[in-house]
Amino acid sequence: MKELTFEDYLRNLRDHPDEGVRANAAWRLGRTRDHRCLQALLDAAADPSAVVRTRVMEALGSYREPAVAHAIERGLCDDDPDVRAMAARASALSAASTLTPRLLALLDDPSEQVVEEAVQALAYSDDPQVGPRLIDMLRRHADHEMLRYLLRQALKRRGGAETVNAALTLLADPDVPPAILCDALEVLAHVQDASARPAVQALTQHPDEAVREMAQWALTQL
Repeated sequence: MKELTFEDYLRNLRDHPDEGVRANAAWRLGRTRDHRCLQALLDAAADPSAVVRTRVMEALGSYREPAVAHAIERGLCDDDPDVRAMAARASALSAASTLTPRLLALLDDPSEQVVEEAVQALAYSDDPQVGPRLIDMLRRHADHEMLRYLLRQALKRRGGAETVNAALTLLADPDVPPAILCDALEVLAHVQDASARPAVQALTQHPDEAVREMAQWALTQL
């Protein structure tokens, strides 16, 4: 069987009637990171097949051009949740800070996968709104262990004064469940901002044993 060339994949992406073949071509071309295929990928971002558009979003994450950010932004608004999720992942890879407002909007997306990808992408944004929004999500999703894990990872990567302040506000709320207090303490321990010590110290007297132990450990990191 003849091995397909770069030009074959380009033709397949543009012209093949089978969506699976077009999707595979987008994936293959994306792996080359060859700028000769960029325009074809940008054109394919409007492919009628969501399967193809998903693979195109994946491929575009390797590029940094402004036109790519615009295509990914359109992907973040796509009707298909798989496309939105892959566009969110691509926005993290492309490090396009202009996409932050759209990613923040996706935190309320009906698709769990989209929300999780948006959280992970926002870890790379330098927008000061992000830390407080992620802390608020942590407060609202006490029963969602995977999302809480992703939120903690994103918050620890971001750090920043706005994240610390939002976490301290959460620690001071008597209605916050112990598990969420522990999450916030883990974030603060990782960020290592000494201004958090008084609030963390206060929680060493918390009635919940897990919170007390996490607070005592966090103090050793601050």
